[in-house]
Amino acid sequence: MTLTYSQAKVVYQGDGETTQWAIPFPYLQTADLQVVRIGTDGTESVLSGDFTVDTDLNVLLYPMEGSQTQPLAEGEKLLLRRRTPLTQQAAFGAQQSFDPAVLEAGYDKAMMIAQEQAEELTRTVRFPAASSTVQTDAAQYLKGIQQAQENADKANTIAQSAVTAAQNALQTAQQAVQNADAAVGTHNQSTQAHADLRTAITQNAQVNMQTATALSGHTARTDNPHAVTKAQVGLGNADNTSDEDKPVSAAAQAALDLKANSADVEEEVASIHAELARKQDENDFHPQDYGWPDIRPAARPDAIVLLCGVKADYSAYD
Repeated sequence: MTLTYSQAKVVYQGDGETTQWAIPFPYLQTADLQVVRIGTDGTESVLSGDFTVDTDLNVLLYPMEGSQTQPLAEGEKLLLRRRTPLTQQAAFGAQQSFDPAVLEAGYDKAMMIAQEQAEELTRTVRFPAASSTVQTDAAQYLKGIQQAQENADKANTIAQSAVTAAQNALQTAQQAVQNADAAVGTHNQSTQAHADLRTAITQNAQVNMQTATALSGHTARTDNPHAVTKAQVGLGNADNTSDEDKPVSAAAQAALDLKANSADVEEEVASIHAELARKQDENDFHPQDYGWPDIRPAARPDAIVLLCGVKADYSAYD
C-alpha cells in the first residue's frame, strides 16, 4: 500500500452521545490500535476492552452496544493511535524467489513504525541541534527544566492569587458602586420627595388662599347665592311688607277695641277738671269717692299722671 497519511493518531472530543469513531490512518491489524480515554482532569486510561473495530466501515465502536459504560461526556477525550510491533518476519533464502507484496508489506510496516516514532519524538525534550551538551549533562538539563517548571507553577499560583485578589477587589468595587448608586437613588428620591412636599405645600397654600378669597367674597354677598327660601329658615308665614302695611292681628284688634276713644277720654277729663274746680277745699275732696285714683301730691309720684293713654296735669290742685 502507499502511505499518504503521515499521522499515527487522532483525538476526539466527547459529547455524551457519540459511540462510533472513525479511524483515519492505516494499520496492519486491529491489535495494533491503542484506545485511550482521557478524563476531564487530563488523566489517561488505556482501554483493554469494551470496544471493537468495524473493519468494513473502518470505525471504532466505543462503548460497545449493550455495555454498561457511558459515552464520553463533554470535556472528556478519546485518543486513537497506532502501535505497530517492532518486528520483522519476512525471510528470503539464497537463489529463492520472493513475492513483491511481502517486500511492500515490510516497507509499509517500517514506514508506520517511523511515523509513530516521529510522533513520539515531537513530544520529547530535545537539545538544540547546535548544542554541545553531552549525555552526562542531560540530567542537569532536565533538572533545570524541572526547576523552571516549578518556578512557572509558583508564578502561576501567584498569578492566580493576584487574579483572585483582583476579582475580589473588582467585586468590592462593584458593590461599592452599587451602594453608591443606591445612595444616589435614595438621595434623589428624598430630594424629589422634598420637592413634591414643597409643591404640595405651595399648592395647598394657594388653594387655602383661593378658598379664603372665595369665602370672603361669598360672605359679603347679599343676593342670596344659595337661593334660600323663608320656609327653609322657619319663616314661611312671614310677609315681606312694611310696618305701615302690616295688617292688625285679631289679638291686637281685640285689645284696641277695649281702649277708650281719645274724644271720650278728653270729655271725661274735662268733666273731672270741672268737678275739681268746684271743690276748692282739698279736705272735702276725696277722689276715691268717685272711683278715681288718689292723685294728690302725697299719693302720685310726679305731677303728670297718664290716664287711659291721656296725659293730665293736676298741678293746679296741689
